[in-house]
Amino acid sequence: ENTALLNTPTYTNPNGIPPAVCITNGFNFGTPTFYNRPAYPDERRWQMSDTVQWTRGNHSLKFGLDYIHTTDLSENLTTIFGSYNYGNTGSTNAITQYLTDYYLSQNVATASQANHYTSYGQGFGPLGFNFTTTDYAGFAQDEWKIAPRLSLTLGIRYEFEQLPTPQLPNPLVSQTMTFPSDKNNIAPRVGFAYDLFGSGRTVVRGGYGIFNARLINSTIYNALAQTGLATGQSVITLSASQAGAPVFPRLIGTLGTRPAPTVIYFDPNFKLPQIHEEDLNIEQSIGWNTVFTVSWLASLGRELPNYLDVNLPSATTIQYTVVNNGLAVPLPNGAIATTAFYGYQSSPTAGAVPTPPDQGRPNTLFSSMTDVFSGVNTNYEALVASIEHRMSHNLQFQANYTWSHALDYGQNNTTFTTVNAQTDPTSVRADYGNSGQNVPNRFVVTSVATSPWKAHGWASYLLNDYEFSPSFAAQNGVPYSAAISGTTANVADPSFPSGYATGVGNGYNGTNFTFGTVLVPLLQRNAFRQPPTYVLDGRVSKRITYREHYQLEVFVESFNALNHQNVTAVNTTAYNIGVTRNANPALSVNTLSASASNGVFGKATNSNSNNIYSPRQVQLGLRLHF
Repeated sequence: ENTALLNTPTYTNPNGIPPAVCITNGFNFGTPTFYNRPAYPDERRWQMSDTVQWTRGNHSLKFGLDYIHTTDLSENLTTIFGSYNYGNTGSTNAITQYLTDYYLSQNVATASQANHYTSYGQGFGPLGFNFTTTDYAGFAQDEWKIAPRLSLTLGIRYEFEQLPTPQLPNPLVSQTMTFPSDKNNIAPRVGFAYDLFGSGRTVVRGGYGIFNARLINSTIYNALAQTGLATGQSVITLSASQAGAPVFPRLIGTLGTRPAPTVIYFDPNFKLPQIHEEDLNIEQSIGWNTVFTVSWLASLGRELPNYLDVNLPSATTIQYTVVNNGLAVPLPNGAIATTAFYGYQSSPTAGAVPTPPDQGRPNTLFSSMTDVFSGVNTNYEALVASIEHRMSHNLQFQANYTWSHALDYGQNNTTFTTVNAQTDPTSVRADYGNSGQNVPNRFVVTSVATSPWKAHGWASYLLNDYEFSPSFAAQNGVPYSAAISGTTANVADPSFPSGYATGVGNGYNGTNFTFGTVLVPLLQRNAFRQPPTYVLDGRVSKRITYREHYQLEVFVESFNALNHQNVTAVNTTAYNIGVTRNANPALSVNTLSASASNGVFGKATNSNSNNIYSPRQVQLGLRLHF
């Protein structure tokens, strides 16, 4: 395949390095989009900190300062060697689209027609940048024993992250001229512990605190590098029908022929992320070295970063009709989804309508303009019941059950930035729903038991010092969203004279929103759930003691001892975007069509295959203690 990506009858790759090819529900090959990265990054950090503790009467006081200086050489021009992405379109699956382009590209007469891909991306500009951040912090804390039964902890912390100066400010985009300077990061904290009856058997504890997070350097890097100047970085994304889009497997050659550059900047009101932590618990000793605890926990994320393309065309309105084709998919057949659409006039007839070079964007000098803003809130609340028995009578165990709910407005785990992570450009409300980490029920039990008998003489080497350590965990499966495949090229849009429009990006509304999966209209985010998971692990060990100074430990460990199938991935593609066209464009219909080529929606595609779940494993070991 790499040979076909490098050389065709009409083209030779100038880099000698193949572009990436990504096929939905298929496979990826070529050069990964994150290469070439000589510095990964190369980060140099030095830190000074000091803490002073002073006890006076019933007060224990702490004060501290912290200073961190970080120099970051980051060389990260993504997609520098190009990337072709293939998705399902109508009833044609992604692999067929790729094979079509592959065979067309191998024939001189048809090479110019190899444009059945969903999108193409390529990065331009310098390989990387060197910059410095400085973090300052200070805190004060008082642990105050108010009374024998009541203690109080009071604290406050201040943090400031000094960002670098913009290296490529663009006078045509005023937001690129400065970086944010968030100086109001004051974080109070309070906690208490109260012996309810004075017996030490019933204790009530609670606390509240604000914890500030820093802006990660990878996000700073993108705002430094992509300001829309020719001397900066720009990663362009084109659909196959857009002006300047290459035919497979060509690259876009020179800077003079590349499309308008991208811009990434910080919102003037950008704030550093905050987490509000709250908890209240009642701990009751029930005898036999056993404690029962009921806890309420809350973790509230505030002002988390998000990404919005503010250079979208004016919205029109289109409709999709659901066509289930007799398959088991989430929406009822014939359902109508009405949505805003962000695109430009086009036509399925080649050359009938000229493609605007600016895609109808308000600022014609640039393509996407990503505003990095503080727009995501998260809410996690949990009720936890636990029982713990400390080691006595050769037995120790702990069991806890957690009932929780996690909601957010589209929290993303992006390390750099995305073009647009918000489904509805006018409101964050469309992304409100279950978090990707929402696991409502979880039960865990662990124990350690040692052999209670004590044999003597030669029998002690065989019978004494056994330890048994089983553990069991069960929980709901992780949530997932139904997804769409395909492009919004030449969808029916009565707002334009031609009757058709093409979105400036992927997604059912054409905004190129890149939050997780391409969501399905009429369905909430993370509305579905993978099957529950169950894991039984165990460990049995035997120690043989020689002259008190030496112990040989023989052990056997088993992970997922029952070899339970824990599903780690499912098929999320439910529909393909398509258009049923009519000679009269006003009668053309956009469709969300279920297709057997997508596979069965919700069917497991991978099991026991991540860092948490694995097939049954058994290992034997020897360890010498001395």
